[in-house]
This record gives sequence, C-alpha cells and structure tokens, in this order.
Amino acid sequence: YTAFNDQYKNRTPSVFVGANDGMLHSFNANNGNELFAYIPSWLGSKLAALTDTSFINNHKNYVDGPLTIGEAQVANNGTASDWKTVLTGGTGGGGSGIFALDVSNPASFSASNVMWEFTRSDDADLGQIIGKPQILKFKTSGDAATSTYRWFVVVGSGVNNYVPESANGPFSSTGNPAIFLLALDKALGSAWALGTNYFKVSLPADSNLKPTIATGVANFSALYGSQGEVTDIYAGDFYGNLWKLRFQNKTTTAWDLNNLSDIRRGSGTSTSAAPLYIARDGSTTPKAQAITAAPTLFTGPLVSGVETFYVSFGTGKYIEPSDNISTTTNSFYVIYDNNSTAIDT
Repeated sequence: YTAFNDQYKNRTPSVFVGANDGMLHSFNANNGNELFAYIPSWLGSKLAALTDTSFINNHKNYVDGPLTIGEAQVANNGTASDWKTVLTGGTGGGGSGIFALDVSNPASFSASNVMWEFTRSDDADLGQIIGKPQILKFKTSGDAATSTYRWFVVVGSGVNNYVPESANGPFSSTGNPAIFLLALDKALGSAWALGTNYFKVSLPADSNLKPTIATGVANFSALYGSQGEVTDIYAGDFYGNLWKLRFQNKTTTAWDLNNLSDIRRGSGTSTSAAPLYIARDGSTTPKAQAITAAPTLFTGPLVSGVETFYVSFGTGKYIEPSDNISTTTNSFYVIYDNNSTAIDT
C-alpha cells in the first residue's frame, strides 16, 4: 500500500457525478474541467431519447444511483498495482446494472480502467440499484496465521427484479431479493460465475406478501474484525425483515442464508434461517413496514466477554406511486442484539 500511496499521492483531485445525460462524469476539482465521461453499456440504447422533442414529457433516468469510492487490494503480487482506488455505482431508475471503475488516476482514465459491469443478464435477481454499494474486505479462508482475504463490491439487489401481478399486469420478472458480493479481482473479459467471482445471499420472499407487495433490498451496514474484514452484515428488506448475516469464520462455500444466519426457526434438524427482527405496524391486521435505510450500529455491553450491539433503523419507503397513499404507520426501532441464536418471543 505504501508503494500505491507514493505513486498516486499527487494525482489530480476529482469530483464524480452521475447525470441524466447518460454519463458518469469526472471533473478536475481545481478548475472544473472534465477529465472523462463513462457510459454504462446498458444505457447506450436509451441515449437517443435525449434528442426526442417529447423527452420533456417522457423523462427517462440514466446514471441515477449512489456512488461509492474506496481503496481495495484487487490482487496480491507485491506491486503498487495490487491496490486501486475504485469507484462503483448503480444506475437506479436508469436500469439494472452496477459498474466498477479504476479511478486511481482520473486524469489518465481510458477504456481499460473499466474493471467490470454486472447486469441482470448476468443474474436475474439483480434489480435496479437504489441503495449505496460498499467496497468491503472479507476473509475467504485460513486460520489466524494463514488467512486469505478478498475484496468485493457488496450491494443489495434493489427494486423491480420482481413485480407483483396485481400491481403491474403480467409478471415482468421473477427475481428474488438478495445481497450480491462481486469480486473486484475478476479477470478482465472473463464471464461472471456464481460461487467463483461473485456470490449471492438470497433472502426469502414471504409467499403471502409477494402477490401484492414488491420485494426489495436497498441498504445494509457491516461490522468489522481486527484486520478490517467484514464479520457481520445487517440488512433490512421491503417486508420488514431485519437480517443478520454472520461471515466470521465462514468459508465462501457457506455464503448463503442458511449458513450465515445463526438465528433459527424450528427445532432439531428441521430448522430454517430467521430474521433478527420483523417490523410491523400496530394495526388490527399488522402490515409489514418496509426497511430501505441502512441500520445504524453501536456497541452494547460485554456479555461473557463477547461484544453485543444495538441496531437502530427507521422504516418506510418512497419509491412507488402507492407509497403516496400508504396507510402503514412507520416506526423507529432500536434492537438489542445479544448474539442469541433463538427467536425472541
């Protein structure tokens, strides 16, 4: 990392902006001059709409998702090129996809600095990303002395990968809510392969709610170990489920909900993963309270020498037209996570 820092410490300071002209722009922060513009491939077919005289009444979204910039070690060969400054983002209403760019030196950006794109054609469970992706480090194997680590872009599947029949006519897609882990070291030009260069934690969609309420996962928060690796992820979904995924001491072959959730429903050998909490309003017939914001985590007391946490979050969403007339009461919760694996009653 020292070599990487020395190489780029005097790089051009830059500002990155997604815009509804179909491009992600990079500007020199000193003088405002544009350094480069990048068009995600899935937006190319939509660019012609910008010149349509009726566009003012037929608005389209383009690069419309939150952006994240961070530094990651994307290889391990002892050179400065091991490390990169990575920019990643989705396109929100612009379409179902996410990109990763090497912006270590924005002043010399070229097509070769596009690290990868990941779209719904790579996995049907990817929706339109409205949440903020994160660049995170995970332990993938080994013990304390021989641990190996890998960096990923982690993102919720978003919205519109599944649309209820009753709300929008015939099913437009059949995707399920999920959290994706997309490897930053994917070889250029190689195909995406589940379990190799990307992983997916699929979350259950309540069969009673799915016919009328769209699924979705937007944001999440993580806890970290002593090496900066992710140990836990807390994420909410649109059905009010607050999930706790425990990655500590789990190999990549166990990166699925059944293995990552320590909280179980059922007994004996017939158990299934359960959420840490389910948010519902207080009406006579309780309604699910959608969770779209990232939970906020803060430490609790030590219990038998093990750290506990409080998880705070608010409910609600403002995405669909029906959200304007929703009668669901929303709430703010603080949940005490005492590391119990049993469902509280």
